[in-house]
Amino acid sequence: MKSNRLLLVIAILISFGILFIGCDSAEPDDEEPSYDPEASKVKSDEAYDLMEGQFSFWVNGSFETASDFDALQFIPANNLYKDALELDPENLDANLGAAITEILIAYADPEMNQMIKDMEASFNDRSFSKILNRPVIPTTASALEVPVAQVAQSLLTIQKAALVDPPLISEVQRILRDNFVPKINYSIERLAVCETNPEFRFEISGNMQGDSDLDPVAIYRTELYLTDAVLHAVKFAMEVFLMYNFTLPDYEQTTILNAIRQDNTTFFVLASDGAARAANAKNELNTCLSKITDGINSLESYSGGLSDAILRIGEDGIYQNDLDSVKKYLDYARDAINNNVTVHIPNADSHDNSYDVTFNIGNFFNSPAANPKAAYLPSYSVSAVGTDKWDIDIKFDAETYDDFVFPDPTFGGFLPGMDNETLKRLLWIDDEYGYTIHGWVSFDHSYYGDVANATVTITHLGNSYSDVTDEWGDFEIIITDVTTSPILINGAQIDYGEGTKTLYFDTTSDIFHAQAKKSVWVQVNIPDNQPSGLYAETSPSEYVLLRWSSSYSGYFVIERDNGTGTFTDRIYKDYFSSSASFYDYDVTPGTTYYYRVRTSWWGEFSDDYYADNYMRTEELYSNTISVTP
Repeated sequence: MKSNRLLLVIAILISFGILFIGCDSAEPDDEEPSYDPEASKVKSDEAYDLMEGQFSFWVNGSFETASDFDALQFIPANNLYKDALELDPENLDANLGAAITEILIAYADPEMNQMIKDMEASFNDRSFSKILNRPVIPTTASALEVPVAQVAQSLLTIQKAALVDPPLISEVQRILRDNFVPKINYSIERLAVCETNPEFRFEISGNMQGDSDLDPVAIYRTELYLTDAVLHAVKFAMEVFLMYNFTLPDYEQTTILNAIRQDNTTFFVLASDGAARAANAKNELNTCLSKITDGINSLESYSGGLSDAILRIGEDGIYQNDLDSVKKYLDYARDAINNNVTVHIPNADSHDNSYDVTFNIGNFFNSPAANPKAAYLPSYSVSAVGTDKWDIDIKFDAETYDDFVFPDPTFGGFLPGMDNETLKRLLWIDDEYGYTIHGWVSFDHSYYGDVANATVTITHLGNSYSDVTDEWGDFEIIITDVTTSPILINGAQIDYGEGTKTLYFDTTSDIFHAQAKKSVWVQVNIPDNQPSGLYAETSPSEYVLLRWSSSYSGYFVIERDNGTGTFTDRIYKDYFSSSASFYDYDVTPGTTYYYRVRTSWWGEFSDDYYADNYMRTEELYSNTISVTP
């Protein structure tokens, strides 16, 4: 919606250079400058002209790689704006101009400049250039486009680059801490001065927009507040990034192995000022939300009706109902940062169960863990599995589902009230450490006779596990009370609308022995083609001819009792049509035989791959007849 773009208004003024900036602040002049508002305005006007020219060059130029941006020169304008502030600290144009250019000159910092180029060269990735190449100042709310894909790609590049040499991640932290954060703080201070004037206005000329024929637009306090919100959001991200030390002397395999051990005290451990940075991060996040609220209030009360404002309320800007929605979400966000918030998560675990999960973002910053590797993760070990520096295996010590235990399932209060069982379900630990039975239920008269909405239940060590088949007859059951030793499951049942029926299976098969980290596939067949109308014809001294019928064609077994009271299979199995017959030539004249026919399945007596994976309800029998040839 249009209102979502509020967070990115005046994005050009920071040009996403905030992700990459950093240079030393100017040393203060020991000589007290004279107060001269008129001279201050002359310098700020000169600075504006310089900035206008650079924006025009940027908009109309060709910038494909990070090196191309070296041609942009915002330092002269920044120096002039700072000179103007020395003459008049209340010069609003100079305050905003200094804030803008302070961000834009950061790319010229030698360390940051080289790091960006190294990242781009190392990965043949131009996502940084794509983000930097967005200098067009929007003239309407609808022109505020969010480069989501480019930003995501760039952040991924930063993460990847932090794991190769160059640069070391600790070096990235140093540059951000020493060069980047001071710049953000300076810009925030300059914006704060501008925000004190309710009638603040800063004109963006057509030339600065890239076309001198365009009408000028203006920045009002609305845009100031929202730009300020973005800066506080970036400051929040930086504080979070600097909370923990990621000290590595190099990227040799042995160094990395040592770093990611749980007892390592130099890599991913709370910095000496980490607790303070955590508190700052929480404050920056709250301030960001407050600035957005201030921006909306300013838009509604003042600039939203001005024709030259970048953001306006109405058909050519932002609709009021969208603003109202944003205000509601801001309330939700504040609540999530400072209080417990419960969120309903549908289809969250391996069986699509839904959960109400309580979050408290603020708790994460109230008491950050000294060593998250040990505080939050179950015990694990690391080992080299090859010669490359990243040939490293991280293996949890747990061998079973019950053994997999989080030291603090609340993650320092981030998930208040969370317990191990629920967290393991949410993270699908059962899917990895349990005994998983994938299966398909069908009527055995047809390969495509899927049975939907049938409840399959497996019993193991006194516990029952169930799942309902989908429209294709598929189900999945995960048994968690398993060990590393195989144990025969106690039983299985199915209810497909005809009441609960027992499922029979080969108890000697390894398939049906539950074991941790084991997954099997089974086929469940339900006989529904009961043979009937069995009768016999005889030919003295030659054979007995059996005939019967069934609802469908299928596999059947003919059983014979020689008068002992025990039926045995006369023919193991065969595929018969619905009007079936069988000749029994192995008969003795004068002997009375009893026959019956039962249902079967093609894999019952075969060596087929799936024969051991077979589950079946009780067989269906025909009537019994007696014959004396």
